Amino acid sequence: MANSIPVFKDGLIQKVKPIPDLLALELLRFHSSYIRGNDEDCWLWKRTKKVAGKMRIKGMIYLAPRISYKLFYNIDPLELLVCHHCDNPRCVNPNHLFLGSIQDNNQDRHIKGRDASGDESGA
Repeated sequence: MANSIPVFKDGLIQKVKPIPDLLALELLRFHSSYIRGNDEDCWLWKRTKKVAGKMRIKGMIYLAPRISYKLFYNIDPLELLVCHHCDNPRCVNPNHLFLGSIQDNNQDRHIKGRDASGDESGA
């Protein structure tokens, strides 16, 4: 990947894929892949039931919430996570998305009481 940015994560150098500008046909494909409600509703990606949607752009796979963030805010998330105020990974509503680090996302999860516990925790 010639245009990737090296990022130090989990003790390893990983590559972050900048999201390329979308052509008109790619924009149409993106906007036709979710169900849009009003500005307060989740805009749900149609092609998945439980996880974040994905879309191929110029031969590379990108997560739909990351594409949405770039399209609506004109900011490429790069090494940051695109987190959800709504906690719905299928949501691409830019009003529900915010950028954060892994620590920010973990803190958001903790504040909302979504830490794993019991048999589900893996502990």
